[in-house]
Amino acid sequence: MNKKKLGRLGEVFAKHYLILQGYQVIYMNYLVNRYGEIDIIAIKNDKVEFVEVKTRSVSFGDKVYGTSKDAVDSRKLKRLSKAITYFLAHDGRNYRYYTKKLSVVTVDVGYVEVEDI
Repeated sequence: MNKKKLGRLGEVFAKHYLILQGYQVIYMNYLVNRYGEIDIIAIKNDKVEFVEVKTRSVSFGDKVYGTSKDAVDSRKLKRLSKAITYFLAHDGRNYRYYTKKLSVVTVDVGYVEVEDI
């Protein structure tokens, strides 16, 4: 499976995981041309969650080292922050009283890990 297909598969898995956690997924692959893409935007109660999905393929029993926070470097975090700001200004909903949260969902073979950043 190529890297792009693996990434999309991870995003679908993460979407279903969030739905099982009680979230309503409102956007997938929200594209802001200048800043890139927000993989998933979801709402639960008074919280809007912006999710970066990292899918890792582990072969031959090798362990993937590092946390999901390590999967997003400072450059990516800056671009995500700008994309989120754009989204909040242009979506048309009022998110003023929502808690905003950025998370990374790491999909590895056999398990999923979610960490707040």
